[in-house]
Amino acid sequence: MREPLRVTACFTLLALIAWACSSDHEALKKKDPPATGGAAGADASADAEPDAEVDAEPDVFVEPTGSVKLTLLHAVVDSPRIAYCFAKVVDGLPGSPLGDPLPAGGLAWGGSVTVTALSGVDFAKDDLLPVVVAGDFSLLAEKSCAEAVALAQALATTDAGVAGDADAQAGDAALDGDGGEGGPVELPPPPKLRAAELPVIPAGTLSIGYSLLFAAAGCLGGPAFSDPLETWVCGPGYTPASPTLAPVLLPLSRVTQPGAMGLQLVNAARAADPIDLASSYPKGSSVPKIWVAEDVAFGAVAPRPPLLAYSSTAFGAPISASLLEVSSQGSTVPIYVSSWKDALDLGGLASVKDGKTYALVLVGPRPNNPAGKWWNGPRLVALPADP
Repeated sequence: MREPLRVTACFTLLALIAWACSSDHEALKKKDPPATGGAAGADASADAEPDAEVDAEPDVFVEPTGSVKLTLLHAVVDSPRIAYCFAKVVDGLPGSPLGDPLPAGGLAWGGSVTVTALSGVDFAKDDLLPVVVAGDFSLLAEKSCAEAVALAQALATTDAGVAGDADAQAGDAALDGDGGEGGPVELPPPPKLRAAELPVIPAGTLSIGYSLLFAAAGCLGGPAFSDPLETWVCGPGYTPASPTLAPVLLPLSRVTQPGAMGLQLVNAARAADPIDLASSYPKGSSVPKIWVAEDVAFGAVAPRPPLLAYSSTAFGAPISASLLEVSSQGSTVPIYVSSWKDALDLGGLASVKDGKTYALVLVGPRPNNPAGKWWNGPRLVALPADP
């Protein structure tokens, strides 16, 4: 019989909203005027700002609601591919995972899929336990979520035995003096499949009418996933026996402005410090950078409302030739640079349009750490805020 899934701590709606707002910084580091494209939407952006001379208190931004949309994103650093499953929780006990893994065949690194409903689930009434499945997806062909999780749990027992033997051998080598200064201990092979839970999403959270981003971030862990850089890859406190798998769940803004392209930044990199993001023209250009957001902590989105001060041509014509620069801790020197083209390709976008808003999502290890032997490298993913 399959071992029951364990119910972990719940989200609360208030925590969700506070989390999404925790790094909102309306005063951006720089607002250089673009050399081309004008400043379409500048008046609307100004209207969204508090009027300090008139208002006794700052205006409170209220995100508009609409149809329910849930974008599932792969931000798990120690797996090249994942899929999502969901189980209903009744009286604190989870049932079997429902339906088939989302999507079929899984998500490649930085990939996403948007759903408006889940089979057998009422977003307004059902508490949901999200489950991440990772590993060799050839083993999951035509398997349901219940079968996939059961297989991962069965394989985990076998893999644990292999890992235990490897740990014992490593201990013997250390006692014999072979595993100390003589070189690193060989890691066991990675498990064929892994399955892990995320915190329960309370009933009603997904039915408010936001366009929500849900990303599993951090690392699933295990004996095969160890390295001297592991906390820079997986986040603070990580060890192979102490995973850092964590959810990012927040609303992307539906606010738009005719003649302007809206932008937000999401930090879904568990190991990253708070980050800044700028868009720049190709190397050698004298056109000033456009700063999108600053000091955005893990699990947060900014700015709110989105940046609406520029038309899409202000970011480059074509925008695919321009660059996205991630910096941190107040520095203007980037620690990671991506092309707009790569970010758009990862999000499945051929182009951007004025009158639309987009989210740029950072996934991966600390942005200055490239891909390693078992972890994915940093990526920026461009997603439509209202798919």
